[in-house]
Amino acid sequence: MANLYANVCQVAKAADMRECFSMITQRPADIMRLANYGLAAGKSADLLVLDSKSPEMAIAALAPVLYAFKHGRKTVSRQPATLHRPQ
Repeated sequence: MANLYANVCQVAKAADMRECFSMITQRPADIMRLANYGLAAGKSADLLVLDSKSPEMAIAALAPVLYAFKHGRKTVSRQPATLHRPQ
């Protein structure tokens, strides 16, 4: 959804891309008033690990999910892509 929004609204600046990332992470947690949201000891540990170097690139490049955790338990795992040189 964040990538679609960024494309439709022609978002290009890094700061604006980071805002798109917040649109699908922090902001919904704030709206739902989730007290245990975030990365810290004692939190619920519901998270995704994306194959991206930054939040901005995760939105721009549609980064694939490498791992997903629900209540601290791994629910999805996927190997990152491997680049093979031509022979």
